[in-house]
Amino acid sequence: MKVTSLIYFAVSFLAALIYRRLPRKWGNLWLLTLSIGFVVTWSWQFVILLAAFTCVNYWLARRVDASQNARGRWTTGGIFFNVAFLFLLKYNHFYLPAIHKMMLNLGLT
Repeated sequence: MKVTSLIYFAVSFLAALIYRRLPRKWGNLWLLTLSIGFVVTWSWQFVILLAAFTCVNYWLARRVDASQNARGRWTTGGIFFNVAFLFLLKYNHFYLPAIHKMMLNLGLT
């Protein structure tokens, strides 16, 4: 499903209406379920990645909440983690072949 499709818009609108009527605890679960369903339309392997990111971000949020002194460092680390992996996922088709070729030239593979 493409983000620019009419089906996506309709599902998003319906999801928002349902979310507004649910209690906060169930609303978050509803959004997570919809996110998983949306990601499955691309590839089931991305669900594993989404689950891993959800767990890491949940853990980071717990660290931020529990620590008064290091709150800024945990937040900065979380932002860095998410941006770094977004960069890795978005541009891996560009730099991974170049790194592989460089390693071949150096005799490392």
